Amino acid sequence: MSKRQELQRRLPEIGSVFEGEEFEENTLYSGGKLDQGACALRLRRFGEPADDRGAPDRGGRRAVLTFKQRFPGAAAIKQQREEETEVADAAAMEAILNALGYSPRSFTKSGARPGASTAPRS
Repeated sequence: MSKRQELQRRLPEIGSVFEGEEFEENTLYSGGKLDQGACALRLRRFGEPADDRGAPDRGGRRAVLTFKQRFPGAAAIKQQREEETEVADAAAMEAILNALGYSPRSFTKSGARPGASTAPRS
């Protein structure tokens, strides 16, 4: 039995409740300061995927927009600035980013991602 399987087997013993799976799609953008390196802009969509071909959903699903900026340094632990905000309509945010001159440079889709298991309910 793998460590993951063992953990999944033990979760109910501590009262954890499986609440379903969550799908996630990530689009990284390029343009402006992002092209100078050490920065990333990501639009992460949550919920059901649009289709099985890996195409990004163009619907108004909930999303999170994240800006990351890595700070130079020799430390073993990465140091970076990270700003994040929830977006109510992913399609509208994508249109805004495109209008500002940012363009998608990569897209990833993480099939079924286990949803949050919760601590024991009272």
